[in-house]
Amino acid sequence: MPIIGAALIPNSPLLLPKLSPLVQRRLAKTKQAIDRLAHELYARQPSLIIIIGYTQTISGVCNLLQAPKLSYSFAEWGDVVTKGEVLIATGFTHSLKERAEVNFPLLLRSVDRLPVNLAVPVNLLSTIFSQSPFVFLELPSSINLDDLTHLSTIIKEHCDSSSERIAIVAVGNLAERITKSKNEAQVYDKYFQAALKPLNQQSLANLDADLKKRVKETIWAPTLLTAMVVGEIATETEILSYEAPAKVGYIVAQINLL
Repeated sequence: MPIIGAALIPNSPLLLPKLSPLVQRRLAKTKQAIDRLAHELYARQPSLIIIIGYTQTISGVCNLLQAPKLSYSFAEWGDVVTKGEVLIATGFTHSLKERAEVNFPLLLRSVDRLPVNLAVPVNLLSTIFSQSPFVFLELPSSINLDDLTHLSTIIKEHCDSSSERIAIVAVGNLAERITKSKNEAQVYDKYFQAALKPLNQQSLANLDADLKKRVKETIWAPTLLTAMVVGEIATETEILSYEAPAKVGYIVAQINLL
């Protein structure tokens, strides 16, 4: 079954629903865009959602999270109310690992609960996809273009051979750090958005590596991998929202597919 949806959403804990009203007002457009995106993805009736984000460990390899279910909570971020549990598509996860293991180091990682950077987007989508199974793919910050290309081929082949209706969601934030040159965050965010409209793998691949490190972005590799997987079936990218309170960039976008 072909991939039926693809998107980008931020994963900052500032988006959690029980934080201060001031924070919620500053990110109102982002929250509204995520709600719209969730409904539009739901209309495509995915039976499985792949979440792609950076790993929070020091590991230099790609990981698939393994467990029948994973719980999440955000007490350490000041939100003691929001919590939940997510189903893992264990069959798809293990078969993807098996497809990759001959030619690519894709590991299964056991965790006690869902990492915050993956739990935030799950929670933001949970009102629509509370019963949907997920696959969680973690990328190391050191991943290079060759590995992204190789991994994208494996994922695409696996999705194409599956009977599932699959949506892919890249998660992360744009510039998270204000450098000595305060406009670098804005420069990065503008270049990134320009590479999305139209979706241009080469422009994404050519983003300045040193600039990416300086602004501490977390969405480049998940986005480029998603773009590589959807490939020629991507028609255009619709940016639903972009906000940058305190110079931290949050983007919500939908990649329209054939």
